[in-house]
Amino acid sequence: MTDERTATDERYSQAVRSKNLASERVDVDYLIAAGMITETLGVLLYRLATEWDMAAGDYRLALRHVRTLEFRSLRAMRASRRTGDAVLALRLTSEAAADTATARASAETARVLAMSYLKSLHGTSAAVHRFAQRFSIAKRWGLQPDIVESIAAKAMRIWLDSVCASCAGRSFNGGYTSPVVLCTACGSTGRALWALDQHDVFAPQIRALLVQMDGKASTAEREMRELLRRR
Repeated sequence: MTDERTATDERYSQAVRSKNLASERVDVDYLIAAGMITETLGVLLYRLATEWDMAAGDYRLALRHVRTLEFRSLRAMRASRRTGDAVLALRLTSEAAADTATARASAETARVLAMSYLKSLHGTSAAVHRFAQRFSIAKRWGLQPDIVESIAAKAMRIWLDSVCASCAGRSFNGGYTSPVVLCTACGSTGRALWALDQHDVFAPQIRALLVQMDGKASTAEREMRELLRRR
């Protein structure tokens, strides 16, 4: 299933990028299939995820660099503590914290730049916000519309930023001069568990909305595969 889904993602991404659809019947098939799917919000989310995959390469590399520095920082602190040198421990900890902070700032810059390339971001975000308002009423959250708007905005960022730190969203590790190994941390999907702030009082609502978003995107992807099998 993972291989089939990856193939669908890649072909749809190719179709979105294509500049000469008239001579590329296969690409047209993918776009037609997307237009025939009944789950409209799912299609929007699926397309947005495809655009993000195309635009977020530098961001994912920057994020992986942050994770590497965090790991090195932890190792440095442990090593310095073993020596019993408090001055050395403080210096290494301070240097590691500064390097990690700089890397995080660079990653955030890369994320903002990647977001600027997402053509469907505005429309998809508006659709998610509308759905969130209806969903909050159906689930009787009893929250004001502006709070639901905030919940939807957080859910959108988390949903897009769910990149596996182990493989940087590639679904595998290695390559070039080393063997390619499927990432076990994310099940070779490239997506990590949602980075929810458990101290956020609205974390349960954000999680519930994320579940709905994931389900709708998965439904759209599944319907697209089924339609393409018939063509």
